[in-house]
Amino acid sequence: MKTLRLIACLLVAAGVSAAQPLRYALDLTVVPERTEFTGTVRIAIRLNEATHQITLNARDLAATSALVRAAGQTFPAQASVLNPEEMRVAWAEPVGPGEVDLEIHYQGRIDDKAMEGPYRRQVEGEWYVFTTFTAIEARRAMPCFDEPRFKTPWRVTLHVRRAHRAFSNAPLESETDEPEGMKSVRFAETAPLPSEVVAFAVGPFDTVNGPDAGLQKVPVRVVTPKGLGEQGRYAADVTNRVMEGLERYTGIPYPFRKLDHLARAEGAFGAVENPGLINYQQSTLLAEPGKDSDQWREKLRQIMTHELAHQWFGNLVTQAGWEDVWLSEGFATWLAGVMMDAEHPAAEKNLAAVAARERMLAADRGPKARPVRVAMRSREELKDVYSRTVYQKGAAILLMLEGWHGAERFQSEIRKYLKQRPFGTATTDDLADALDAGQTLHTFLDQPGAPAVQVTRKCENGRGALMVAQTAGDARWAVPVCWKTNSGRDCVLLTEASREVPLEACPAWVFANAGGTGYYRTVWTEAELEAVAQGGLAELSPAERLTLVYDLKAGGQGRAVLGLLARDAQPRVAQAAAEALKLVKEARQERP
Repeated sequence: MKTLRLIACLLVAAGVSAAQPLRYALDLTVVPERTEFTGTVRIAIRLNEATHQITLNARDLAATSALVRAAGQTFPAQASVLNPEEMRVAWAEPVGPGEVDLEIHYQGRIDDKAMEGPYRRQVEGEWYVFTTFTAIEARRAMPCFDEPRFKTPWRVTLHVRRAHRAFSNAPLESETDEPEGMKSVRFAETAPLPSEVVAFAVGPFDTVNGPDAGLQKVPVRVVTPKGLGEQGRYAADVTNRVMEGLERYTGIPYPFRKLDHLARAEGAFGAVENPGLINYQQSTLLAEPGKDSDQWREKLRQIMTHELAHQWFGNLVTQAGWEDVWLSEGFATWLAGVMMDAEHPAAEKNLAAVAARERMLAADRGPKARPVRVAMRSREELKDVYSRTVYQKGAAILLMLEGWHGAERFQSEIRKYLKQRPFGTATTDDLADALDAGQTLHTFLDQPGAPAVQVTRKCENGRGALMVAQTAGDARWAVPVCWKTNSGRDCVLLTEASREVPLEACPAWVFANAGGTGYYRTVWTEAELEAVAQGGLAELSPAERLTLVYDLKAGGQGRAVLGLLARDAQPRVAQAAAEALKLVKEARQERP
């Protein structure tokens, strides 16, 4: 779960397209009391053509030496800074095509004011080092191919003080004492990961163990600053509950070999989903004595569920480019909602999602509204990569697709999507293929705004029909319109301005957003609203009634219906209706 505090320049190096990283070995010396670190990165690279240079992403790193190995030979190389985002490594004779090994020795900074890259913080007089590499800050820790499409295994070795503890994405493999009070901490090789979720932490940490979690009985720990271990007890104990729910939904065991939840003093985001080392703001993950309330526990479960959902959506299957980051954030937001709904009575299903969609619909209009999918080519453009639109509209579109396809079919399609590309990457078109929903996905993701839909009954000579129409100006969407009547529920994919749908009989009423899952406004005629008020309100679910409240509020109509709903048995519906009724009354009084 990220709320961005980024940034500004070049994302990917020229010439990267001709090179593909195959695996990394990262060796760092990290002492939290120091403002600098030293490192060596070794990258196995497949070259698609002969070359005498490779351009990597690097920021605020100073190379001290470099070499390249190819075909049994070693060539000295020269590393130089091209611009604030790039480092070029060049050697005398062309090598390739084929596999080469690039080795760079370098130095970098560990700032106590930074919020990204490797940074340090002092807690109760002790120094700690944390990392936040998303979106494009891994390049502050090592020269690398810093884009999500470049997923490779990583092997990390950290040289730290013997009194300190070190953590990274993979399980600990060995610890070996070194001279001058240092030790080498070697971690197992990771599954293929993009650079943005590689992570490490160093300092005098405490840990508290939770029960092994999930189908694979994965070891679970909460990692805290010194002396705060017991404040992480609830987070450690609840992990298995959260993980089991996600494994049941995805049909895939948790994809990594261990799970540490790391409490950090500060950072750019509320939490970051690094595989095996998820990090959280300390106040989110830890409960001070007396503050372990039910409300705090539910909020933590919600955030933890979002971050753990990323282990499938974002880490197991990674967006191929930043324009598709919604495949990570939208999915985690939507699936966390599904999991949290399962904790509550069935009558509350989708209420939180409907309220979130309403906030998104309000923001998704006007000149400042942005599409979900936006090309990100520079550091400046990446300031908006984790826009609320990516999270909330992305989640709302997934909710709409689930409502259209039905929960069981949608779950099966999502499982197929995941199982076809484990530890790989995906695009929106890959998801569209799995869901057979390309037209719908692109019209909702690639333009801002939302359609307005009107559904009216047409009854003649005992025969019935529904007129389904888009009413929002010239913009046209491929809208899955699902309706509910006294006779049942059905859907149509509306790609034209209007369409007549024949029915076996004339319904007594029609509600144009069955389940309250559609990402569109319903435009009500007085006749259809009166029909629902007289015979349909009792048939609507709480999520549908809340959707009705919001649509009437947006249309400035329905005082009588809002009055009825202000006395609804569902508190969220009643409160929203009372607020909407007040606004509608005030708007009417202001009219001349």
